[in-house]
Amino acid sequence: MIDNLLNEALRDKNPDVSISAAAQIAALGLSVHRPLKDIQSSGGKVLRQFGILRRLPGRACGIEWSLARLTGRQTGVKWRTVFGPTYNHAERLAVQLRALADTNITAFVNAADVFNDLLLSRLYAHDTTLGAYTVGNIGSVLNSARLRAAYPSTYDLCNQVHTQRLRSLLSHPVVRGTGKPTGKIPYRYRNVAKLLFTRAIREIESRW
Repeated sequence: MIDNLLNEALRDKNPDVSISAAAQIAALGLSVHRPLKDIQSSGGKVLRQFGILRRLPGRACGIEWSLARLTGRQTGVKWRTVFGPTYNHAERLAVQLRALADTNITAFVNAADVFNDLLLSRLYAHDTTLGAYTVGNIGSVLNSARLRAAYPSTYDLCNQVHTQRLRSLLSHPVVRGTGKPTGKIPYRYRNVAKLLFTRAIREIESRW
């Protein structure tokens, strides 16, 4: 029953409905019904990035598509240039975090933190005046005065999302510093994250 409902939603004309259905199909391990050609394109892109569909007509930038839908504006950033050899990895992360923004804000925060980690690695490679960066160790640069001064909006995005991740039950059992149990991130944080991403993207657009 639920696979039929989600497959119907996958074909809904509303992109957000299709995206949410695709994320649920991926999370529950359900099959996608044929024919595939009538799947709404936005939901189809999500399925492709989750590895459920092999390909879709056309090859739009998944990062641009995902962040534009998250923020409500086209980015104007050449994401393939920004991420270079890590583009495919970044694209998968971007599509997943966009889908999770509608279905699971707690998981969205964790996915966004990983995406930001990869973004910072490329920013540090692009602007060597910032110093050195090790992928997977994002917390080590969130006290960097150079990063904060040179890219204040990107810093705010990475710092605030990372702080939320430390409060997530998907990250740790307790909050460091307080010892209190971690929990779910409230849905209203989506609007905060949207604003943080919007400002950071504008900064990258003007500086890259």
